[in-house]
Amino acid sequence: MPPPDDRKTLQIQMFTFKNGRGLGQMLFELASLYGISKQIGRVPVITRYAGIWDTVSNSVSQYFPVFGAFFEQVDLDPSFLFSVNLNIRYCCKFENPKNLESLIQQHVLINGVYFQSFKYFEDYKSEIRVALTPPPESAIRAELLIPEDFRKDLMICVHTKQLVFRDSGLSSPSDPIFTRAATDFLVNKYKSEERRVTVTVLGNDVIWAQNLFHDKIGKSNYFSKFNDTDSIFSKDSPDYT
Repeated sequence: MPPPDDRKTLQIQMFTFKNGRGLGQMLFELASLYGISKQIGRVPVITRYAGIWDTVSNSVSQYFPVFGAFFEQVDLDPSFLFSVNLNIRYCCKFENPKNLESLIQQHVLINGVYFQSFKYFEDYKSEIRVALTPPPESAIRAELLIPEDFRKDLMICVHTKQLVFRDSGLSSPSDPIFTRAATDFLVNKYKSEERRVTVTVLGNDVIWAQNLFHDKIGKSNYFSKFNDTDSIFSKDSPDYT
């Protein structure tokens, strides 16, 4: 008979999976679960309860199997979990998970939403980045989605967001001044005579993005639907290319 498993585990509510959010938000939540678990010395687990593990497998693991292997699947009745609140009211703010390090309960469940702060996994970005390397066939399919004119460019992706009703109270809209200044900073940092920079703006409001980058979108700008998110490829700008 195997010895009892006395390892301390950590789960989170899996808000993005339960509410049908996009793949990027799901990956962010899982990366935060991994980072928090590492920081406080627990095993990151995902329950099979209510079909959560199946959703993770179908949405994430089949595309990023190495990343999916970071997490163990468990059969734990919710009554065995000790619940704590962290990041409960906001999507993108950081609350120090080190406060949970002193918990003695074996199985901990964090109630929270999104966990969209890189600080939750800042010390583990390198291994997460490697684990999120897609299989070759997926990488080829992804590259084919990019217009041929841009495939050799250094691409800077700018994620913007304007509020929608269902997100009421959880997040704030993108700050236009910061978004534009940060984008210009990155372009100036990475552009060179040998390398063209293309900025891709991803978000839920094309008109807002057009207004913000109106002087950077050339005549050959490209509009598309990518992963149910509006995007703009800006080109032919004296500063951005």
